[in-house]
Amino acid sequence: MPASSHWSVAQALAVWIMWAAMMAAMMLPSALPMILTFMKLGTDAAGVARARGFVAAYLLVWCGFSLAASVAQGGLQVVGWVDTP
Repeated sequence: MPASSHWSVAQALAVWIMWAAMMAAMMLPSALPMILTFMKLGTDAAGVARARGFVAAYLLVWCGFSLAASVAQGGLQVVGWVDTP
């Protein structure tokens, strides 16, 4: 976590990547049954494309949440509610 509340672009990007990786690691396993169902129902190329589209949309939503979480983290750090080491 950045040590001050004045983040550089690189620090903001690192915080967003941290949130996005954490969200993907936590949320993709819970979506795996639905992804596998999409793949089983559509055994042709269109079914695989739908499954990939589902995964892409799912990750896009969580990347958006990660952006909101990064902004919230920065705001909380500015007001002093997030303590840095």
